[in-house]
Amino acid sequence: MYLVKLRSVNKILLKLRIDRCKLFKTDTILSVISSLTYLVANLLFWYLINNTGFLIDGWSYSDILVFIAYSELFFGLESAIFSVASRFWFVVHSGSLDVNLSRPLDPRFRFILLNMDYIKIITTFITFIVIILISKQKINIFMHVLGILIVMVSNFILMLIRFTMSYMSFWFGKMDAISELADCLTWFNKYPLTIMPNIIKIVFKILLPFYFFSTFSTEAVLNKLTMQTAIIGCLGLISNIIIWIVINNYVWKKGREKYESING
Repeated sequence: MYLVKLRSVNKILLKLRIDRCKLFKTDTILSVISSLTYLVANLLFWYLINNTGFLIDGWSYSDILVFIAYSELFFGLESAIFSVASRFWFVVHSGSLDVNLSRPLDPRFRFILLNMDYIKIITTFITFIVIILISKQKINIFMHVLGILIVMVSNFILMLIRFTMSYMSFWFGKMDAISELADCLTWFNKYPLTIMPNIIKIVFKILLPFYFFSTFSTEAVLNKLTMQTAIIGCLGLISNIIIWIVINNYVWKKGREKYESING
């Protein structure tokens, strides 16, 4: 019953989002133009790098286009669904967590659902498909589905990290700086992390999910992974999920023990 009600609420939110786009046409158009300008500039940047002969070893311009597609996919889904996790501290700081804890759905999950940008999700997948087609790489549907799944899992892990950082509000109150720091983590999806030293790549595979933002999925789709690197990558993804679920739940539990609302 509650999920049905929540679904109806999200339908209303989607309608409101569409109405907002219609009402603020100029803002919507400028936002689209801004996104397209950034994307074109990014494609042009890598094109110029390719022409000067400084492209990353083993990566053609066509390969880089696939990477850009997955980079945009990661960033788009992160912006539309997961980035709001870094603002969860406001729910704690404002004292409104009391009301959310009384609902049958986990307040963190509910917070994500009620802040999803459905229009952004649609435009993100359109952008992704267009860039993949422009790359002229042979399309393997199964590998692309796998790549998309990796991007979503890495976004989920980043969401857990952001929630964990937001929980600091249980002890320290207002956490604007934490939000800024959490937002900066997305920049690790902009360049193939194969350029990093080996020790950094190990950390980004085992303890932090940065390698999986765009690099791992792109390498999988382009068949750049050996059996050994594929196994290490899968184990790293699994270890990240386990580590951050454990840390997230532990800090969440300790934070709730510490929690006192403004009216408490």
